[in-house]
Amino acid sequence: MGLGSYPDMSLHDARKERSKWTAFAERGEDPIAERERRRLEEENS
Repeated sequence: MGLGSYPDMSLHDARKERSKWTAFAERGEDPIAERERRRLEEENS
């Protein structure tokens, strides 16, 4: 799962994102599907 490219995303921010999405995976959820759902929700707002 890509989080963003340097320098668009700092190492600090990438680590925060990693922690957030790792928590999804640990709960048995698909982090990529969740990210896509959120993107679609934003587009339809």
